[in-house]
Amino acid sequence: MRSVSAVTVTYGDRFYLLKQVIDSALEEGVSQVIVVDNASSDESREKLREYERASGRISVVYIDENTGSAGGFKRGIERALEVGSEFIWLLDDDNVPLRGSLENLMRCWDEIEDPNKERTTAILSFRFRRYKEGVKLLTRKNSFTDFHILDIIYNIFSIGRFLRRITSGDDFKKLDNPEEVSIATYGGLFLHRDIIPIIGLPDERFFLYEDDNEYTFRITKKGGRIILCPSSKVDDVDLSWRVDEEPSFFHAILKSGGDFRNYYRFRNRVYFERKDLVTSRFMYRINRFFFLMILYIFSIFIKGDHSERIRIIRRAIRDGENGRLGKADFKLDP
Repeated sequence: MRSVSAVTVTYGDRFYLLKQVIDSALEEGVSQVIVVDNASSDESREKLREYERASGRISVVYIDENTGSAGGFKRGIERALEVGSEFIWLLDDDNVPLRGSLENLMRCWDEIEDPNKERTTAILSFRFRRYKEGVKLLTRKNSFTDFHILDIIYNIFSIGRFLRRITSGDDFKKLDNPEEVSIATYGGLFLHRDIIPIIGLPDERFFLYEDDNEYTFRITKKGGRIILCPSSKVDDVDLSWRVDEEPSFFHAILKSGGDFRNYYRFRNRVYFERKDLVTSRFMYRINRFFFLMILYIFSIFIKGDHSERIRIIRRAIRDGENGRLGKADFKLDP
């Protein structure tokens, strides 16, 4: 019997979500659920302690300071290795596996014809709410936070989408059968323990945002594969993060998300791109220039004072380009 540990990270007051994930994972047949309690609220932590005592298949790592998703999943993977798990299934604390999801994951795994797959391959469950329009593959090389001037040029023409697909291969793809993707989220990622010495552990200096992209890209960068398995379905049951859509990407940057989210998202994305995705510094600088220029133009015409948001974003860009990671040493409004 192959042992599978489900690893999840929780924080705040989210036990009502976490319990659904634990129950569903256990029903699917995992050997145990490893929970990293990332400084959750007192009430949520006490409920988790009671649940851990009542079950023989829940193991909790309690942390008194929130170490973010990167630090949390790092400690969860370490615990899974310590207890001897053969497979590790990462789940966010609102990723509820649907019936048959683990069985279908194992079927996808067994169908991979690669004698070295334990050290080269990861499987990804299908988060159908998140990926309902398809799975976005790796962004175009030399983009700046996913922005590339060629996308604007291509989209002027009616054949823009076709041109983008054949020149970069990273448009959204609808998947009906198992297919390779370039990067992945933590939620749904399925790993054999033998791949961990190859790719290492999540980089906790990221704290939040983009750490999953950087971590999973290590697999494909080293010549391995990430295969999405559409038959292994996971439901994102917490929709509270969803906000009303802004008219444009630049509206969203200036008006949504708060300084905290925007700082870490920009800083970490810039660091990841500079480290792994930039092949032409010249093209990268062009994209950065046009991105900031368009952002400034939008800030003039969108109602409100956006000077502080732009200041935070510019600092995030500088910190990312200079490799200054870790928790910010200044206050960020939520």
